[in-house]
Amino acid sequence: MSYKTIITVNFGDVDPAHIVYYPIIFHYCHIAFERFFTEFVGITYPKLLKDEEIGFPTVNATASFSHPIHYGDHLEVTLKVDRIGKSSIDFSYVGKNLEGQEYFHANITVVAVSMVSFTPVIIPNKYRECFTKCS
Repeated sequence: MSYKTIITVNFGDVDPAHIVYYPIIFHYCHIAFERFFTEFVGITYPKLLKDEEIGFPTVNATASFSHPIHYGDHLEVTLKVDRIGKSSIDFSYVGKNLEGQEYFHANITVVAVSMVSFTPVIIPNKYRECFTKCS
């Protein structure tokens, strides 16, 4: 099972070449990541940070691009959990248009950290179970 969401390309996402500026792809991945927490895991990311004092900062990110993305395009971004470690998680993201043509593929590794000490923590079981359902 994977998580999917639709993101619309906004005017400010596009560079002078009239295509999405490549760092924006990572922003789209983070939008999908936050929506995943709200809609799939069952807690908003801000609530997780504030109330549970756990965060998942990115420690590694790569992306490849297949086709240019334009202002007004609608992207279906699919998030999948590829690996769950003691404290880290590897997510993969695929962005396609609504007709199914792939635009980008990204791999992002995050680490569970205490928001108090900003040191790694073991992923709580309740989240590990949700992440496992998305692998």
